[in-house]
Amino acid sequence: MVKKSFLSFTLLLSIISFVQAQEIIYGRYTQKEIDLKEVEFEPEADAVILGEMSTSKIEIPEMESVVTRRLKILKPSGIKYGTVTIPFYHGAEGWVRVSKVKAQITNYKDGEQKTIALKDSDFFNVDTRNGWKEIRFTLPDVQEGSIIEYEYTKLDKRLTVLEGWVFQNPLPTLLSVYSIEIPGTLNYRVLSQGEQATKHRFDARKDGTYKWILTDLRSFSEEPYMSHYMDYLEKIEFQLAGYGFRSSTNVFSTWVDLAKFLMNIEEMRSYAKPNKANAEKIQEMIIERDSQLETAKVFYKYVLDNFEYNGYSGIVADDHIKRLFETKKGARPDINMLLLAYLTQNGIEAYPLLISSKGNGRSNIVDSPFADQFNQLILAVIADGKVYYVDATSKHVPFGYLPVAFHVDKGFLLKDKESGLIPMSVTHRSGIQQAVTIKLENTGNLISESSIRFLEYDAIDFDTNLAKSTEEEVKKESFQLDGETIIDFTLSAREEPRKAFDVKLKKSFGEFGGDLLFIQPFQYNRWAENPFKAESRTFPVDFYHTFLDNYTSIIEIPEGYELDDYPEEASLMLPGGLFVFNYKISSLDGMVKVNATLDLKANMLPALLYADLKYFMEVVTSKLKEPVVLKKISQP
Repeated sequence: MVKKSFLSFTLLLSIISFVQAQEIIYGRYTQKEIDLKEVEFEPEADAVILGEMSTSKIEIPEMESVVTRRLKILKPSGIKYGTVTIPFYHGAEGWVRVSKVKAQITNYKDGEQKTIALKDSDFFNVDTRNGWKEIRFTLPDVQEGSIIEYEYTKLDKRLTVLEGWVFQNPLPTLLSVYSIEIPGTLNYRVLSQGEQATKHRFDARKDGTYKWILTDLRSFSEEPYMSHYMDYLEKIEFQLAGYGFRSSTNVFSTWVDLAKFLMNIEEMRSYAKPNKANAEKIQEMIIERDSQLETAKVFYKYVLDNFEYNGYSGIVADDHIKRLFETKKGARPDINMLLLAYLTQNGIEAYPLLISSKGNGRSNIVDSPFADQFNQLILAVIADGKVYYVDATSKHVPFGYLPVAFHVDKGFLLKDKESGLIPMSVTHRSGIQQAVTIKLENTGNLISESSIRFLEYDAIDFDTNLAKSTEEEVKKESFQLDGETIIDFTLSAREEPRKAFDVKLKKSFGEFGGDLLFIQPFQYNRWAENPFKAESRTFPVDFYHTFLDNYTSIIEIPEGYELDDYPEEASLMLPGGLFVFNYKISSLDGMVKVNATLDLKANMLPALLYADLKYFMEVVTSKLKEPVVLKKISQP
C-alpha cells in the first residue's frame, strides 16, 4: 500500500544521483549524458529523461514555476519524442498561464556538437477542450543520440491545492528534482505517494524552501490487472491548511466543518432537506415491506429504472432535486442523493459517503479535511442494523454491491456531528463453481455436460459483459464453443439470496474413436492463458476482488478404453497464503474425477511478488488445460 507523509515527518535519506549536481543547467550537458547509450535498469527503453527540474515560488496571489526537462533519444523508435506537448488548465478565469518557452536539440557527429534552437514562431498554442490548452512544438533533425531540452515558466493562481510534481514519466527518468519556496504566512500540508517519494528526505531551508531529489525512476505504462497507474506514481502534492487567504478559499479545521459546508450547498440541501413540494412528491411513493432491507431494495430498483445516469461523477450534486425530477437524468451524486431522499423520507437511515475511486490518483486518504481527496459520492445505508454501501447508477450492480473501482479502504461519511473518515469493507463471496460430466451416450457420441455458476462480483462481470455482446459472441469468446457441437446452451440470472449467473452447457465431441482420446476436463477457465508475460512489474497487481473457484469434472471411461495418462497433482501457494491453487485427480470404478480450487484471499498483490505470481499463474493456466488421456484396449 502506498504511504503518505507530512512535512514534519523524519524520513530516510537515500539518494544516488545520475549527475552529481542537484541543479540542471539549461544547455550544459555532462559527458555521461553525451555518452549514454542504454538505461541500465530499463535497457529496452527507446528514450530517457536525463533530468528534469521544477523550481516553484509562491508570491501571493500566484505561484511561479520554472520547469526544465532534458531527454535523450536512444533508439530510432524514440524519434517520436521529438514532438512535445505542454498541457495546462487555463479555464475561464485564466488559472494557469505558460510563457517563456524555449527548446533546443543537440546532435553529436564525429566529435562535433550541433545545436539548433527553436524560434518563437515554432511554438503553437492550441485550445483543446473543457478549459484545457496545450503548447506544441516539434524539434528538427531528431535522430538516435539526440539530446532534446526545453524550458518554460508557469504561473498558477490555484493556491488552495498546489499542482505539485509527478516524478515519474512514460520514459525512465534518471533524475527528477522539485523545489518550492513557501512564504511563512501560508501553512501547507504535503501529501507524498510512492516508495521513493515517501522514503526520501527532502531538504528544508530557513527561507521556506523545500526540495525533493529522486533518481532512477522506472517508466510507467498500463500493465495487466492494474486499476490505474495514477494511483501509484511517485508524486507530491500540497494542500493549504489552517486558514484561507482569498475570499474564494475554503479551508476547514475539522471533518464536521467540511461536511457542514458541503451539505449546505443548495443542490445538496434540496435532496437532504427537500422543501414541502418536493417532499410530497417523494412521499407519493409509499412502500411497505417486511424489512427495511426489502424496502430499500425496492427504492433502489425504482431509482435505477426511472432515472438515467449521465456518466458524470463528483462529490456534490450538480442539479436541484426539482430539475432531476423533470429531466430524469443526472450525475452520480444527483442520482444517489435522490435515493437518499426516498430512503430518509421513508424512515431508513442513509448518508452521503465520499470516496476516491481507483484511478483518481489517491492510493490512500489522509486524515485531514480536504474535499479534493475525493471524486465520487455514494451512500452508506443502514437497514435492519446493517451498513450497506450503495451506488444507484448501474442496472448490473444490485443493492449492496459497488463497482469494483469503488472498493477502497476509507470513505468520508457526511453524518452531521459524526462526520469523518470511516473504514470500508465490501464483503462478498465471489467465485466460479463448475461441475462437468463427460460420458458416452447411446448415440455413440462423447458428451460433455457443464453447469457453471458465477457468484456475486463474477456474476456482475459476466452480466455486464453479456449486455455488451450477443449470445453467439459469448459462446465463442467466453467458452470457445463451435456452434456445430452445441446441443444445449442456456443462461439464467438471479439476484437473491446472492447475485448469481448460471450457464448450462451440453456439448458433443462427435463420434469418438482412435487409439487415444484427449479430453480436457473443464469447459471454462478463468484465464485462457497467463496474463502476466512481462519479465518485471512496477506497480501492484489488482485483481479487483477476491474469489474462490471450485472446478469438478467426472469423466466416465467408455467401454473398451482405459486411463492411459493424466495430469499430475499440484499444490501451490504464494507467500503469506495470499493465493492458493490445488489440483487433484483420482480414478475409481471406471471414472476419473478431477478437482481444482483457486482461492485468492487478497485482491491487491504487491509488485515484489510478481515473479512468484507469474510462475504461479503459468502453472494454473497450463494445468487447467491439461487433458486426460484414454487408451483403446479392445473393440467394444
